[in-house]
Amino acid sequence: MNFRNSVTLFFSVFIILQAKADVKNCVQYYENNEVEVGFVCLEQKAKEGNVIAEYYLGQAYESGFGVESDYDSMIYWYEMAAKHGAGDAYLSLKSYNHYDRTLKVDYFERALKNHSPAALLVRGLQLQEQNDISGKQLFNAAYQVLEKQYQNPFNISHQFHLARLSSIAPSIVDTNGKSVDQLILDAQIYLNEQKEKNNPRAIRMLALAMELESNQLTRESTNLYQQAANLGDMYSISTLQSFYYYTANGYNGDKDKAFQIAKIGAKHGLPSSMLILGRVYFKGEAPKKNLQKAIYWFEKVQGYPSFNIASSMYLRKIAEEQYESNDYLDVVPGLDNSAGDISVLISLSSAKNTYSVDDIETSVKNFVHSNKIGVYEEKLIESNTIEIYINAGRMRDSAKSIASHLRANFSKLEFHISDQYQSIFEE
Repeated sequence: MNFRNSVTLFFSVFIILQAKADVKNCVQYYENNEVEVGFVCLEQKAKEGNVIAEYYLGQAYESGFGVESDYDSMIYWYEMAAKHGAGDAYLSLKSYNHYDRTLKVDYFERALKNHSPAALLVRGLQLQEQNDISGKQLFNAAYQVLEKQYQNPFNISHQFHLARLSSIAPSIVDTNGKSVDQLILDAQIYLNEQKEKNNPRAIRMLALAMELESNQLTRESTNLYQQAANLGDMYSISTLQSFYYYTANGYNGDKDKAFQIAKIGAKHGLPSSMLILGRVYFKGEAPKKNLQKAIYWFEKVQGYPSFNIASSMYLRKIAEEQYESNDYLDVVPGLDNSAGDISVLISLSSAKNTYSVDDIETSVKNFVHSNKIGVYEEKLIESNTIEIYINAGRMRDSAKSIASHLRANFSKLEFHISDQYQSIFEE
């Protein structure tokens, strides 16, 4: 670590320490199981611009810890904390696939730059595996942050990080004579104490530890995730609904359980839950098929950029099911016309003998790269429909240029463009 990075780390730690001192009384309320009072205290500090209070408030809204869990409020406070230098907030945003698309760097890199101990440990291990000695510098940086922190109802994984670091680089960590096993045992004791106080984050951490140990969801870990989900923990809700929808019963899933969990998540505004509700209503997988309710949830989730493409695809499928549409090419922009994703959706039923899906996909992929429109991501093919995902910077211009390219190279495709997108294709 060079001098400049050392100075940056020093000032980052200093700012975080000052912020931690200011929220210590708030955290103590949580330790005393006075969570509603603790939340009000954190909210006041967060509104004053305290970065740690902002980050802890994001956790409170994520888990229903002293307040009803709420996705939009969680995102707001995590973004505020990240903006003010809380590296771990970037990892929290990343875990929900939430990105500020004006930033051209991965949130893990942002977490690393802002000295998140978890990010420093992961990157340090990657470098160590490559026999790169700079990995040790990152371990040192992680320890400098960790030794200034303390375990509390929000910083629930502190002891686990110390134990992991001690096992990786024992010469760096001062454990006061405790072994790695003792550090882990201390962490587990604290988690169980917090579990008895209904701390949803502690319950989730115990479930996650069991899951990682067995490399699968066991009955015990599932029960713990369910307990945390019932308290409003959105990470646990997301974990369970994905497990039940996609994996349970040998990949056939348990759609009824997924539906019940997703209803909890949607109540708290979790976009992935809304998408699952839309799917089960569209396909009739748990309740009876209900296109009106499917449309409701698909339209509701379109306010979240990471879910625009999937929800647009299903809304198109519903439209096709309700109306016998002609072959079409449709470019579905996101809600923000200046940045975001493009989804190119092409129906090939009458043109399938003229063009192949691979030809169209390859053509779009090459066009996107050569013209630096965006980054080609993947394709999704169902029946005679191909959807091509593109991460584009200026959607309106990009949509028009992609459409023009396809028209020029695949002239026998018949286009049907809905009125709300017609202006995109005007010459």
